[in-house]
Amino acid sequence: MTKTVLLLAAAAFTAAGQSSVQVGGTDRPSMARQLVRGVLQEPPGMNLGFDQQLARILGDSVAVAVMQCMRFKDFEDAGNRERVMRLLEHAFSEPTLIGDPGDRQPGATLFLLDYLARQAGTDSIGERARALRSRLESAQNER
Repeated sequence: MTKTVLLLAAAAFTAAGQSSVQVGGTDRPSMARQLVRGVLQEPPGMNLGFDQQLARILGDSVAVAVMQCMRFKDFEDAGNRERVMRLLEHAFSEPTLIGDPGDRQPGATLFLLDYLARQAGTDSIGERARALRSRLESAQNER
């Protein structure tokens, strides 16, 4: 059931929420997928400033790219969950930098944070996912 819901959500967010805005000669969805693929290949704990800066301008596109690039079994790996969590934290660490107004709305990110929190349970990634979700929901309510 969860797998079906995640797959359907990825398709819906891809179709409805992604624009083809160009950033530096590459469209935002392609940049986000390249970022996610690159980060997933990094050793656990590695945190490059370039990844952080790119995620900050992509916003919700990062979560959509995660759902496009990862398989369900990939989320079973704690290292992958940590990498994804770090990307999502960066994506909304400075919302004013997000270039596309549609990517400032964290719809896909909130969905993915719920999934991560359930997968991670009570470990630190689960706690971070719930904390980020709470912060993003508070920010949305303030608007």
